[in-house]
This record gives sequence, C-alpha cells and structure tokens, in this order.
Amino acid sequence: MAGSRFLALCLLALLALPAAALSSERRTPSPSEDGLPKSAAEEVVTVAELLKNKKAYDGRNLCVSGKTSTLFQKYSRKGNHYYSVWVSEGKWKIKVFSFGFPSFKEGDVIEACGLFLREKWVSGRVFYDEFSAQVILTGSAMRSGRVEVSSAGVVAVEPPKRGK
Repeated sequence: MAGSRFLALCLLALLALPAAALSSERRTPSPSEDGLPKSAAEEVVTVAELLKNKKAYDGRNLCVSGKTSTLFQKYSRKGNHYYSVWVSEGKWKIKVFSFGFPSFKEGDVIEACGLFLREKWVSGRVFYDEFSAQVILTGSAMRSGRVEVSSAGVVAVEPPKRGK
C-alpha cells in the first residue's frame, strides 16, 4: 500500500514538472523609449541605505555608487587578478570586491553592480558586509541602464546603436 502511494506521488510530481517549467520561462521584457529592455534599469541603492538595512539587502543583486578610496590589487594563488576598493558616501563606506583589473582610479566616482552579502565564506575565511561586483560603471555609463540586475545576477547590456 505504501509503495503504491509513493508511486502515485512520483507520477503526480512528474506531471507537474512541465507546467512548472512553462510558468518559469523567461520572458523578454518590452523595450523602453531608448531601446533598452525595461528591466535593464539598474537598482541603485545609496551606501547609507544599504548599510542601514543590511538584512533587507542580504543576498540581493543591486548597484551602489560612491567615491572610491584605498584601491588594493593582487593576484590569487591560481593567477587570477582581483581588487577591492572602498566606496563611500559621506561617513558611510563599503568594501567592493571584483575580479579583473579596475577601469577607474582612486578618487573616481563609480557605480558597482553585483551581490551584497552580510557574511561571505571563502576558503575558510569570513568576510562581513562585502559587495561582490560583476560590473563596474564610470562616468556617463552610470545610471544609464547598461546593466540588467535580476535575482539570477548582473549582466552588462550593450548600449543602443544610434541611427545615422
């Protein structure tokens, strides 16, 4: 009796899978006036807002902007270049980490888009209130909708081509 009940539950689960797959299909957002998808406008949070509400933003992909200071660059044991930089707004500051080479210098204002974690474990070490950036924007690229921020991550979006 228990075996047939288990088999019936398995069959129901298999029948529900196609419906779940259809409902979670990614939909293409409709373009806005400037030709970019509506979801491409990044959510920019102030450093103060982020640090005052750490719990609410924990595990979320978003963007922060501010003035940079104390840029630290290094190669990992595996040979990957990475850097960290403090991004500040008034008295508030947060450490931003990213792989690659920075496209800015200390003192520049940047917009970092990525994942905020209140606690991040890496190789047995704990990092608190660290922001892992996947995309860093500077200058006119900031707040221009050139990144798509979703729960799945952050992706750079090509700016629209201007007609001649």
